[in-house]
Amino acid sequence: MTIVEIPTTRFNFKNSFIFLLAVFIVAFGQPIWSSWLGLVSSFCGFALFWQIHQQRFWYSTLFFCLVQLVQLSWMGSVEYVGEGLIVSWIFFSLALGLFFGLFSLFVKEKMSLSTIFALAALWTIFERCRFFFLSGYSWNPVGLSLTGFLPFLQFASLFGILGFTFLVMSANLLVKAKRYFLAGGSFAIVFLWGSIHLLLNAPSKEVVQVALVQPNIPPVAIQSFPIWQKVMPLLEGAQGAELIVLPEGVLPYGYETLAFDKKFMRSSQANSSAFVSNKEILHSISEEYHADVIAGVDVDNYQAAVFISPGVEQIYGKRVLLPFAEYIPFEWCAPIAARFGMKASYNQGEGPLIFQGRKRCGIGICYEETFGHLVRENHELEPDFLVFIVNDAWYPNSTLGRQHFFHARLRAVELGLSMARASTNGVTAALDGHGRLLGALPENQAGVLNVALPICHFPTLYAYLGDAPMILLCFLCIGFKIVTLIKSRRQWRIPLFGVSKRH
Repeated sequence: MTIVEIPTTRFNFKNSFIFLLAVFIVAFGQPIWSSWLGLVSSFCGFALFWQIHQQRFWYSTLFFCLVQLVQLSWMGSVEYVGEGLIVSWIFFSLALGLFFGLFSLFVKEKMSLSTIFALAALWTIFERCRFFFLSGYSWNPVGLSLTGFLPFLQFASLFGILGFTFLVMSANLLVKAKRYFLAGGSFAIVFLWGSIHLLLNAPSKEVVQVALVQPNIPPVAIQSFPIWQKVMPLLEGAQGAELIVLPEGVLPYGYETLAFDKKFMRSSQANSSAFVSNKEILHSISEEYHADVIAGVDVDNYQAAVFISPGVEQIYGKRVLLPFAEYIPFEWCAPIAARFGMKASYNQGEGPLIFQGRKRCGIGICYEETFGHLVRENHELEPDFLVFIVNDAWYPNSTLGRQHFFHARLRAVELGLSMARASTNGVTAALDGHGRLLGALPENQAGVLNVALPICHFPTLYAYLGDAPMILLCFLCIGFKIVTLIKSRRQWRIPLFGVSKRH
């Protein structure tokens, strides 16, 4: 009788060190922490982890789960949202970890180019599918790690964030397969192209003067806080602005409710009541400052952005609502939502809208700015620039504000448009169409950012074709690999009784 000895595995010191080093590099290799570490992560962070061969599925699951726990650490800020968010933090981290564990089972020591690109395509398609789960899950695609340097960032103008994901996964798989020249060459080409793109597209001399208001008010204080008493002094710094932008979620009591003292009116026009509404105050601000005004405020059960210009009033309804925060996804979830004080859902907005005043601007509210395909819908409406209004004050002392900002920066480069971003507590900033920072306010401080925003229209492939080229490329890579596997099966009969026979 033959005794088969089953090899035992143990997690030795070398593997432990590699595991922890890889977790550190990939988890913190994001623009909010370190652009240089992000470059290392993009090139070989995953490849370093894949040097561990033992118990690949479980170590891979744990590895990526830990990475997500770090990158989603803002979900641990439960001061205002409640401890229920920790469940979501663990769920998303574990779910993404499990998928990465399955994905890593296909990563081998020796891989053909067709296998490498098919695997990179598979992960890219997975990240694309995440955009359509419930409201969509867009946080921390692996390609975000490569966006910390301006020349690399220009790659977004070609293929968006999915292009970065494909490039990063391909590079790591190439390094794993010891094809260093191809991995390094792809990065060099992207860097060179980005540098040339920056040189050939000079900033526009035409500008619009924008004033971005950051009131820095805690969310729980908004209903009781004398909001206009704080905002009005801030607006004194908006003199000369052609556009004044107030962020999402700072104007309580809706758009037309008579809830404020008449003393906040900046013009003589008002109703006969002792009180005035947000609508009347915003119109008076537009008249006094001779400026267009954008503000986030609830309108008829919509979380909305209102635009006011002399003779013009437009209302945009938020299209991407957060489950259990802004809408109840399923009827059976209603009792659960009620425990956290949520009894009804907001209405969902219907489509993109261009605010037409002195200039034409595309608008997005909060979470919407993290979805490239959604913001791209503005392109066909021919905006002059983009405006995002954001409220990240629900997660104080966390990384969310900066993470949100770096997602938004991609949208400017993807469409070749300047971007103005007003946030309740930060990051309030302005960027040109290449993603260059034109100005920003410190986080968690009240203030007004006055900036000359260039009116640029850099033509980009992504603006015209969106994610279609990358999706097509991914399916071609996967399809080619399937065809080669089928041909291989035809050349070799399926082994029967331990014997295989070639035709």
